[in-house]
Amino acid sequence: MSKAFKYINFNEFYVGSFLRKYDPAVVNHIVEYVDSISPASRSKPKAFSTLTKSLIKHNFLVGNHNFCPLCDGLIYLDSTESDHLIAKTIGGQGGGLDNGQLVHPLYNRLKSDLSLEEIRADLFGE
Repeated sequence: MSKAFKYINFNEFYVGSFLRKYDPAVVNHIVEYVDSISPASRSKPKAFSTLTKSLIKHNFLVGNHNFCPLCDGLIYLDSTESDHLIAKTIGGQGGGLDNGQLVHPLYNRLKSDLSLEEIRADLFGE
C-alpha cells in the first residue's frame, strides 16, 4: 500500500458510496493518482524496442531490396542501425515503427537530426 494514501477499506468505501457516505477528499486523491499513472500522462518512448527494430528490419527486407535510403548503397543486414526518419531532437516520435528505417551505421551518425534531403545533399551535392 502506498504511503501517500491512508488505509481504505474498499468494501466499506463502495457500500458507502452507494449510500452517499464517502469522503470526497479520498475520492479526489484516488482520481488524481489514477490520472497521474494513466498512459496519456506518460512520456512516449525515445528508443526503438527490440520488437520495433525487428519489424523495421522486416519492412526493410520487403520494401527496400537491401539498399540504404540515405546513400543508395547495398546494406549487409548484420551491419545496420535503426534510424529515426524525423529525429527525436526535433520532435520525432521515439519508438514508433512509422518513424524508423535501416541505414548504414556511418550515415546514421552523419545524419544526426538532418532530414533525408539534407543528408543526401551533403553526401551527393544534390
